[in-house]
Amino acid sequence: MEEDEYMFKFYHIKPTGIIAGNLDRTVKAIHARANHLGLKKHVSSRSSIHYKKILPESRWLLIGKFLSLLWRYGKEAERCNVEPDIGRFLAEYRKIGAKLQNDTKRGD
Repeated sequence: MEEDEYMFKFYHIKPTGIIAGNLDRTVKAIHARANHLGLKKHVSSRSSIHYKKILPESRWLLIGKFLSLLWRYGKEAERCNVEPDIGRFLAEYRKIGAKLQNDTKRGD
């Protein structure tokens, strides 16, 4: 199967990392090719629900801190021209997460 044909068939349903592996390309190359072909991922409408609508108010500060750190990590990775390693970010966050949670409970 030709690469473009594969992209048209699977880009909207398969994870980009899987497609990259199958085509022996980087994830960044897959995103660039998809953009060139005008392909978009289908995004679930659930991803657009704001956390304040589903979490109790007592958790807003903590999730706000998490999202802020994640956004800053992504921006720093972009500045360094590297793909963000979300697994590593989450592992590091877990190390400091308990401290953040305790600080939030105390109101610090």
